[in-house]
Formats: sequence, structure tokens, C-alpha cells
Amino acid sequence: MIGQTQWLDLQLRKQGLGREADITDVVLKSGWRMVSMIRDLVDSARLESRQLEMHREPVDPLQLVSDVVEGLGTAEERARIQVECPEWVPPVLADPGRLERALENLITNALKYSPADRPVVVRIGSRDGDAIVSVADQGVGIPAEDIPHLFTRFYRAETGKKAEGLGLGLYIVRLIVEAHGGRVWVESKVGKGSTFSLTLPCANGGADRAT
Repeated sequence: MIGQTQWLDLQLRKQGLGREADITDVVLKSGWRMVSMIRDLVDSARLESRQLEMHREPVDPLQLVSDVVEGLGTAEERARIQVECPEWVPPVLADPGRLERALENLITNALKYSPADRPVVVRIGSRDGDAIVSVADQGVGIPAEDIPHLFTRFYRAETGKKAEGLGLGLYIVRLIVEAHGGRVWVESKVGKGSTFSLTLPCANGGADRAT
């Protein structure tokens, strides 16, 4: 469906039929949303049953975050993202593709639920043999009663119900992080934004140090 619609869009624009082509853009956006929803459903089912393969390797947390940011959204959205890493952080043993998915979900959510003129800050650090990545926004915040349920399947906080989605994004983040031996949590206040954080065990327990 997406391939045929892309072809139709191209043909219409070649013929100068911009208004008609705009209709195909709507179809394309709906198609990509459907793809995303199906992907979420399939991946969550595989993670639940532990059928999603993990190919782990040493991964530099800063490089991973930088790669994720470079591939996200529009140029305007990328310009809002600030990456901070005040200290060297040891590599983590992780599946880079799966971990990228988790970080994409967190950063995309932060962009979606905060004003377009406010930054999203991604901080990278380490503590007690773990790498810590946090994603902070200045958005609407999350009511205290919603926080214990945020990482469960199909749950959507009251402040986020206007946005599209199935309520699987944070659930998938939790499953991916836990599959790597880490944990994820959120700190938030209504009207003051949210900070989502995750930990991942460093390779060799973080014993290596920069020289």
C-alpha cells in the first residue's frame, strides 16, 4: 500500500497535480502510522515471550545516543535536542538495534509532549557500575496517579490521550531495558515536565576507566 501510494504521489506531482498529491500524503502518513502500530504489537509480543533475539556487543552510550538523535524527526526537532555527557562512560553490553528503539521511543515522546520552543535534554552518566541515560522535557508533566502504570501495556496517561498511539511505547522500553538487565523509571510533575531515566550494566562492571 505504501509503495503504490508513493508511486502515485510521484506521478501526480510530475503532472503538476499538487492538490491531488496532497491527498496521497495523508494516505502515506496513515500507512506509516499503521506500520508503527503493527511493529509495536509484534515486538511487544516477541519481547513478552522472549522470542526477540538479542545480539549483544560492547556499545558506547554517547555514540549510541548521538546516532539515535541524528536519525530522528525533522531538522527543527533535532535542533531542540541537547546531549550532555560531562564524564566518560564505559561501554555497555547491549543489542544496539534494540537499545536504539528504546531511546527513540523516549526521545520522540519528549518531543511530542513538550512545546516546540522548549529543549529536550538527554544526559549520559554512570553510577555504581551502570550507565544512566535520562531524557528530560519541559512538557505537560504526568499526574502522580498515572506514574505507577506508565510502563504497562496499553496504558496512556490522562495528559497524553490527545496524542496518537496504542500505549505500547513505554511498555516496549521497559521490556527492552529489563532484557538488558537494567531498569527504567520516571520523575514528573504536572506543568513542569518529565524526566525518563534508564540504567544499563556497563561491560566489565564499569571497571575499565579512560586512560
